[in-house]
Amino acid sequence: GAYTADVLLTELNTNYLMKIESSGDSKKSEVITRIYQHVFAAVTLNSPPNQGGEVERVLLPHLSTIVNATLDALTTKREPTHHIMLLRSLFRSLQDGKPDHLLRDFKAMLPHTLDVLIAVLKREEPNYLQHRSGRVLKMSQPKQTRRSTATTAQTASKAARPLWEQIAELCLALPVRLQHLLPHLHQLMEP
Repeated sequence: GAYTADVLLTELNTNYLMKIESSGDSKKSEVITRIYQHVFAAVTLNSPPNQGGEVERVLLPHLSTIVNATLDALTTKREPTHHIMLLRSLFRSLQDGKPDHLLRDFKAMLPHTLDVLIAVLKREEPNYLQHRSGRVLKMSQPKQTRRSTATTAQTASKAARPLWEQIAELCLALPVRLQHLLPHLHQLMEP
């Protein structure tokens, strides 16, 4: 219940949140991310519409810590894959459960969150342009060459998606109501 979620979040935020992926142990990072995802799922399951659930009240004081630490990791770490997964699962649980208190708290963090996500997108823009030009180049190649690149493209699609694509998905999945996102629409149109 709520007590377990509070103990888990306190321990994870204190000792493990910034260690995700820095230890080089991908399995450890995956386990930490999964534990967070289970706590976020509990918010979705235990939050009746327009009522604050117990787990929601427990997550409320930890929300800014989790969001700020993951945003910091996006700007400082080379491969923040698990941090992106953490943010994505947090955003989805906030959207699915519609926990009013958490959404209100996140609304205050929206400008900073957008600034960081857009900055990372701009930093990754050369990779995006290179990806786009590679796709255009593949289409203009002769058929024999296209076949060989098609098999490499299938192999590459099984690999992790590019960072810019994952960040763009986070920008589109921000857990705020449209009325709160409209004042920031110009920021979303930049990249």
